[in-house]
Amino acid sequence: MKFNFSKNINSFRKGPTQHHFSCKEKEGVYPAPFFYKKSGAGFTLLETLVAITILTFAIVATFTAAQSGLSSAIESRNQVVGYYLAQEAVEYIRNVRDSDSLLNMTSSTSWLAGIAATNADPCYSGKICTVDVTASSGQLSSCNGGAGPCANVAQDQTVSSSPTYGMYGLTSSQPSAHSSWTPTSFNRQIQITVIGANEAEIAVTVTWSKGSQPLQTYKLRESLFNWQS
Repeated sequence: MKFNFSKNINSFRKGPTQHHFSCKEKEGVYPAPFFYKKSGAGFTLLETLVAITILTFAIVATFTAAQSGLSSAIESRNQVVGYYLAQEAVEYIRNVRDSDSLLNMTSSTSWLAGIAATNADPCYSGKICTVDVTASSGQLSSCNGGAGPCANVAQDQTVSSSPTYGMYGLTSSQPSAHSSWTPTSFNRQIQITVIGANEAEIAVTVTWSKGSQPLQTYKLRESLFNWQS
């Protein structure tokens, strides 16, 4: 067998993947492979393991950041709820104070009647009480005879068309529909201290917890005055 190189020996260098020279036999010229150039390199096992490790760390970091962001969002929401539960209690007591002051214009009514005027009132000085603004009666009530603690509030998540949907109250309150409300971890306690004949201090403490997180507390203090004095 005789081998004849091509006249232009550089021709085998121009192809991107394969070059060959010819071999001549009696029947004719047949191409014979000279060498092959690999078009792309593969990955070794070590490179694959390193790539998988990097990808795993990237995914774990992403999910950790997402979980942390979600936890922060939930905690922020709980803080907002805690603030408004405390503010709601203060505003309700102020409303009762204003109603008492208006009644006092036509009759002799204490400006703290129904709040902390006498020992029979639910928030009399030294007692622990709470409020349910959605109740049909007895919105202010003492907790365990005034000794505390108070029951956790529940949220109305029953029917979206309900006027109290999304609001918070006590499952023990009237109307009886409150018993189907969803329990929450929020607890609201109120203490009123009578400082003088025309001044009192409201202290509202709202606590809540979420899963294994420590107990969170929000406290609000407001001064209450007899503005008719």
